Amino acid sequence: MQRKRRLLPVLLFTAAFLQCSAKAPIIRDTVPVQRPEIDVLEKRTALIRTAECDIAVTPLSADQWMSFQEKDAFRLKTYYSPIPLPPCEAYFIILANTMEQPLADVTISRTAGQSTEQAFTAETLAEKYPGVQKSDEAYARLLSVHRLLSFEYELKKVDLDDDTLLYPFPFILPLDRVCFITVLPAVPKDIRHYTVSVSYSAGSVKKNVDFSFTRIEHRDEE
Repeated sequence: MQRKRRLLPVLLFTAAFLQCSAKAPIIRDTVPVQRPEIDVLEKRTALIRTAECDIAVTPLSADQWMSFQEKDAFRLKTYYSPIPLPPCEAYFIILANTMEQPLADVTISRTAGQSTEQAFTAETLAEKYPGVQKSDEAYARLLSVHRLLSFEYELKKVDLDDDTLLYPFPFILPLDRVCFITVLPAVPKDIRHYTVSVSYSAGSVKKNVDFSFTRIEHRDEE
């Protein structure tokens, strides 16, 4: 009888351990922070409407980064091996000019703690993370600006092949909509909350639009 009593806690612990082990794995994700000026779409996309433009920012997972390289609009026509996402943060950005004058000087930066860093260009990304053969050309294609023909703001609703065309201008024409991928240096692991900023100029107006993001952990219940 005493032996059974001694075994009972062990059995209970084993059952609890097996139950926890059977749970779905922990998923680490990045999501936008809700603020009065931000519309959060489907928990992933942050949309801010300013007097000059609409801006939507969506964090990209490693799988989404790879899926872009399956689309003709974002991959080289010649053969090359897909490039895994470097140890960085990638975002899909939609910018819709709602004015009658061009938007110019669009830049992306990220502030985490006391540090602010600018987005990589294709050249600096290829230098730091060469990846595979023709990585400089592959990065240039991935980060190129595309005209967006649809009126969607969520990545999953955009047909990247049929709804996008390479955009030839260094500015955004009146009432045009564009989309592009931007890559930022990785956020330090001890920082959970940070800001992605989109800056632009419209005539004499210069503006900086801040999007707050946070890292979360949850279990994939699917």
